[in-house]
Amino acid sequence: AAELTAGLFNPGNRNGYLTFCQVLARHGVSLVLTGGEMRDCEQPSYALASPEALLLQLRATAASQQVPVALSNLSIRFDGEALGELERKAFDSSCYRGIDLGHVDGLVFNSMSDAMFEPQINWLGFKDWAGRVQEHNAALAAERQLRSRKASAVMAARAAAAANKQQQQYQEGAAGMVVNEQQERQSATALV
Repeated sequence: AAELTAGLFNPGNRNGYLTFCQVLARHGVSLVLTGGEMRDCEQPSYALASPEALLLQLRATAASQQVPVALSNLSIRFDGEALGELERKAFDSSCYRGIDLGHVDGLVFNSMSDAMFEPQINWLGFKDWAGRVQEHNAALAAERQLRSRKASAVMAARAAAAANKQQQQYQEGAAGMVVNEQQERQSATALV
């Protein structure tokens, strides 16, 4: 309803979010998508809602325009299923119907309440979840650093190869000039 009110038309044959993501990309703005913990099976059938399909469409559209995406929760849920789903959609790049959209650039946890701090029920689970998220982020940072080092090594190797080729061409050119000078001297001597 909010999208229609704002003039967004998103039928099955038209991606209503594409223009929106193009504007974000043009201005270097990232996108925060809410509802990362929501699953289709938890929606009432009469709602005809698919939060998973919507999230897939938004992630794919943002990825196509190279718009950075952060993911957040929508509801005040601290159970293992909701936290696990949020974690999965943030870090499991193949969870979107087999389409690899990569990892999200950020994870925002919204909607805290007193229920979150109930020690035996929610707090311990939340602490474990936050620790796993930190581990995922550390692993992703290490992976990015390794890719950066590999890219730097490849660039250095290409630069060295180009310099060697240039040096070789210079040497060949210099050797060719010496041969030409010798030939010219021999021709001049033969004429005398």
